[in-house]
Amino acid sequence: MYSQDKRFRDTEEKIITAFWSLMYEKDIDAITVTELSNRATISRSDFYNHYLDKYELLQKQASKYINEIKKRYRKRFDEIDIRGFLSDLTDYIIDERENLSILIMLPKETGIQFIEQCETLLRETFIASNTKQILKNHVPIEYTAKLFSSISVTYILHTIEQPYRNQRIINAINEMQNLLLDN
Repeated sequence: MYSQDKRFRDTEEKIITAFWSLMYEKDIDAITVTELSNRATISRSDFYNHYLDKYELLQKQASKYINEIKKRYRKRFDEIDIRGFLSDLTDYIIDERENLSILIMLPKETGIQFIEQCETLLRETFIASNTKQILKNHVPIEYTAKLFSSISVTYILHTIEQPYRNQRIINAINEMQNLLLDN
């Protein structure tokens, strides 16, 4: 059983590596399952044992990144000073910059609107994490959540475009949080 699980995971890793390799070269519509299988050195049936088609693979990869960003943001609500969190997030974005850039640039026809999905999940995460939090000046939580998600997405996009840790921006975001939240 273990060897089958390991083989399954190894094949999965090959598929994902081949997928991103091809995505750096061409648009999703130009990639075929045959080409992906050949690049991964697996059979087409092995590919179909893992995914229905290349679009399901794309969706699962996009979801993986969105969920990782959401998970990281969920942790940040435990901290009053979020500079350490933002530094860690910056490192993650820089490490995954190429894949994130591809996801951001996907045409709407793929059904994956990465930025919109991130913004929605971050807004929902803010509301869920701050239901008991007292907002300064009694600003409605929906407004603050939208502001938070917009700032977060802007920070992610900026970091992808300018891949370095900008301490001035990190400090400014920390100050914005302090202005909005009663910590």
